[in-house]
Amino acid sequence: MCDAKPTSRWRKVLYEDQNVPDNYVDKSFLTEMRKNIYIRSYKYWDLVQQTSVIAQQLCMVSFLVVAWWALDGGLLTPSNFLCLILPLSFTGFGAHILLKREEQFSRLCSSVKSAIVVLCLTDFSSPILKTLTHTISTDTIYAMSVVMVIGHLLLHDYRLGGAIISRALSLNMSIFASVCLASRLESSEHVFSFVIFALLLFGFWPMLQRDLRRHIPWIMGPLTCLLCLVSFILLVFVHISVGIVFLGLVGFVSFVCPKHLMSLEPHKNNIYGPWDEAVITTDESEGKNKND
Repeated sequence: MCDAKPTSRWRKVLYEDQNVPDNYVDKSFLTEMRKNIYIRSYKYWDLVQQTSVIAQQLCMVSFLVVAWWALDGGLLTPSNFLCLILPLSFTGFGAHILLKREEQFSRLCSSVKSAIVVLCLTDFSSPILKTLTHTISTDTIYAMSVVMVIGHLLLHDYRLGGAIISRALSLNMSIFASVCLASRLESSEHVFSFVIFALLLFGFWPMLQRDLRRHIPWIMGPLTCLLCLVSFILLVFVHISVGIVFLGLVGFVSFVCPKHLMSLEPHKNNIYGPWDEAVITTDESEGKNKND
């Protein structure tokens, strides 16, 4: 910082020659410094409520694992499994249509066409998917499935309209994991029912979840508790330790992580001042732009 003094009262302008270097500032430089002006103050139970979408996605993954375990172990036949998931699918589909009140008929026709195309393609490709990974060892299949599921959870869109690329990658990873697991099932019918179930969990459920969050936000809490309870009971049938691990993971994400985030809040120390670059932001309340 240069010690040269202006011959007249210095002004913070660039278009006027004041006989000082460009890096000159006067004593008022630090008086404009502000700290933590954009820091959000969190409330614990609000954070717990916002983690419900993460807990629900963990439940979807647990449903996939339980479905594969039941089909692979012969506890469920493909026909019984389809009869079990069809009523739930129609219920969710009906709720999705009701929540989308505008253009219901056109949306219904489009959704029915998409569902028919997906069913036909899955049915035709089931024999191929069944033999797709015969040259790959089972341990490798399980390892790839675990990695893809973790990637799906990390990239999943937990907001109301996040990045499309992240959402697509998350969906592709979940379907890849499902196809890997399906290739180890007994028959093409097993593969068909399992892949359809995976598409419902990772393709249709996020759309229904976003509709529920927009139109019926109060239902997210009870729905999360119900899904976690059902997931825990089903995982206990797989193994008691798996159910306990799931319950611990949900509890850590839903209750420990928000508390830890709040404990870090007093340590924030962001400073803002005249040295910052101007940032154009949108003032949603007034509908106009302003400089920070």
